[in-house]
Amino acid sequence: MKRKIGLMVGFAMVVALGLATVSHAQQAIDMKDMKALCEEGYANASQTKDIVANGVKVVGAEINDESSELKKGEFEDGKFWYEKANKLLDSSRAKMDKGEYTKDISIDLNQAWQWYIKAGAAVTRAGMQE
Repeated sequence: MKRKIGLMVGFAMVVALGLATVSHAQQAIDMKDMKALCEEGYANASQTKDIVANGVKVVGAEINDESSELKKGEFEDGKFWYEKANKLLDSSRAKMDKGEYTKDISIDLNQAWQWYIKAGAAVTRAGMQE
């Protein structure tokens, strides 16, 4: 029970800190500085990825044949969005490594971050199920 509460609190903190970070980044970075926007977007998404990855690992270890269909379904939903976000984050990083910093990459990084949040929410719900 303590682990489930810890997982929920941890995810809530990620969302709150993520929102604060994104809000701060938009104020502190010149919206025309695509390199800075992309780097900030990448940092936000990759930090959120690290936290969600831990949830995927913890909750994934709980899944077994006796787990409810709801628990399994929520976990699979979380994994789907986590993997989708990983692909987008990786493709964005590859473009950035080639020196590309565009509005589209910045948008993709924000999308990846949102998908990590969605994945984290589903994994957290899975962790709350029996």
